[in-house]
Amino acid sequence: MAETHEIMLSNDREWFDKALSQQQASTTPRANRLDRAQLDSVLAEKLRDIIRELRSPSQRPLRITKSGLLRRAGCLPKYDSFSTELPVTTALIREHAETRTDYLIRKIKWAVAEMSRDRQAIRIDLLRRKAALPARQLKEYKQLVLETAKQLGANVPLGSFFAQDA
Repeated sequence: MAETHEIMLSNDREWFDKALSQQQASTTPRANRLDRAQLDSVLAEKLRDIIRELRSPSQRPLRITKSGLLRRAGCLPKYDSFSTELPVTTALIREHAETRTDYLIRKIKWAVAEMSRDRQAIRIDLLRRKAALPARQLKEYKQLVLETAKQLGANVPLGSFFAQDA
């Protein structure tokens, strides 16, 4: 393209300058290449599917975050560019994004449910491995573990940390 430009300038500069001056910038606004409403609904549907998959009890929980959801949907850059024009998507993210506490509660409940299903005793060493959390964190959520185990009819042995002072 640059070569064509140079050839035109060297061979017929007068015509070239005249042709360029006749071209005017368009006075009509450029149309949006993306229908933002359609993108919003498509992205929201993708996110609903991803959220459903992440909340599935059949797999170890992963934390649901705004960037994690958008990255999985392949739309993080688009969302960052015009998030204010995607109200349905933004509302969905706000509704389902988890705080660290929400995530830990969901993860611990999942681990207790898995152990109950496998008929394993709810002991801190086993639960720590299943939930992939340090024992000190599980100790902070002792009451949650006990309530979840009780709801599921899980076995909490008398010698277990969770059975002490219950």
